[in-house]
Amino acid sequence: MALVRESREHDRLSSAYCPDIKAVSIEVTREVTLTLDVPSFRVTEGSCEAAEFSSSLPEIVSAHATFKAAMQSDTGSGDPFYEACIAEVRAISLCFPDIKSDFLRIAFTAWLAFACIMDDILEVMPLKDRESTLLECIQIIKDTLDYLPSHLVPITAQCRDGRIQNITRLLYNHCVQYLPQASARAFFEAVCVVLEAHIDEVRFLQGRVPNNFSTYITIRSRTIALNPFFEVIKTEFLAETEWQFNSAWEKLQLEVSRVAGLQNDLIGLARDLEDGEQLNAITVLMRSYGGIDKAELNSALLSWCIAEVSAEHNQGITRCLYYASQLHLTAKELGLQGAAMDTTEFVVRHILLLCETHLKWCASSKRYSVKSCISQRHSIHPDSPFLPTVCDSYTRVAMVKGTPYADGSEGNIGTTSDSRTESQLESSV
Repeated sequence: MALVRESREHDRLSSAYCPDIKAVSIEVTREVTLTLDVPSFRVTEGSCEAAEFSSSLPEIVSAHATFKAAMQSDTGSGDPFYEACIAEVRAISLCFPDIKSDFLRIAFTAWLAFACIMDDILEVMPLKDRESTLLECIQIIKDTLDYLPSHLVPITAQCRDGRIQNITRLLYNHCVQYLPQASARAFFEAVCVVLEAHIDEVRFLQGRVPNNFSTYITIRSRTIALNPFFEVIKTEFLAETEWQFNSAWEKLQLEVSRVAGLQNDLIGLARDLEDGEQLNAITVLMRSYGGIDKAELNSALLSWCIAEVSAEHNQGITRCLYYASQLHLTAKELGLQGAAMDTTEFVVRHILLLCETHLKWCASSKRYSVKSCISQRHSIHPDSPFLPTVCDSYTRVAMVKGTPYADGSEGNIGTTSDSRTESQLESSV
C-alpha cells in the first residue's frame, strides 16, 4: 500500500456560506480556451501529514479494489490497477471533501467506477441492444429494493452480453454492505433514474425523441450521474423538517447536474470531435445549423457554439446560486434555526461544491492546465448569501422579481439562439 501512503486528501479551505465566484480558464486546444465561472470554495490538495482522515485511505482503497476487481475480472492486480483504484478514491475526496465517512466514500467510489465502466460498455454495444440491457438492470434493482438490507442478488448472466447486468448486481451487493437501509434505497432509486436517462439517450440517438439542445441537456443532466450522490447526502444528513421543501432541493440538484454535464462536454470537446461523438452539447448545437461535417468543420460556427454553451454554463452557475439562496430563505421562512439551519447550509454546500470540484476533476483527468482568479463579474448580496446582484453582460442573466431570468425562462440556447441563420451566426463571431 505504498501508493496509498503517497496519496493526499482534499480539503475545503473556505468555510464561507456565500462563496466568491471565480473565472476558470482552461486551454483545451491551441485555438480554444474556455472561461467558466464556478463558486470558489477553495478546495485544495492537502499534505499527507496534515490530512486528518488519511489513515482510513488503505481500508477505502482495499474495499474499492475488491469491488473493481470483481467488475473487471480480466484486469491484473499490479500497480496500474491499484493506481486506477486510488485515482477513483481521490476523485471522490476531491468532489466531496467534506464527506469523511468511510462507508459513504466506499459507496461513492463504487458508483463512480460503475458509471465509468458502464459508459465504456455502452459505447461499444450495438444501439439496438442498449435499451433492453438497461431495462433489465433497472428491473434487477427494483426487484431487490424491497429486500433491503440483507438480500443479495445472484451474479448470473442471462443475455448474450450480460456485463452491465452483472456489474449492476455487483454494485448492489457491494453498496448495501456500507449504506444504511434508507440511504441505500434512496441511492438505488436515483441509480434507476440514471439508467432511465441512458435509455432516453438511446432514443435520442435513434431519433425517437427531438434531436435538439434542450432535449439533450435534460438527458445529460441525468446521465452525468450525480443525483445518487446527492440523494444519499440528503438522506444521511437532513431531518424530516428539511424534507418539507424537497422540490427546492431538487431544483438545485438538477441545476448543478446541468452545469456538470456542460463542463464534461466542454472539457471533452476536442476528443469528441475527433471521435465523431454525437452526444456533446456543442456538437448537438452545431448539428442544428448543419455545421458538424467532420471533413470540413465550420470553425466560425464551432467558436460560436463553444461561446454559447460556455455562456449557458455560466448562466447555470447563476441559477445554482439563486436556487441555493432560495433554499436558505425557505428554511428561514419555515422557522429553521440553529443546528437545523446549519444542517441545511451544510447539505447545500455539499451539492454546490460539485460546480467547482467536478470541473477541477474533469480538467485534471485530461491533464489540462487550469488557471483561475476571483471574478469581478458577480457580487453576493449579504442578506441572501447565494443571490448574485451584479452579472456580466456575457452571461445575459437578469434577476427580476425572484426568478432567474427576467422572462422566467430556463435559458437562451434552443430558443432565441436557434432562430438565427448560419450566416448571422458567422457574422456574430
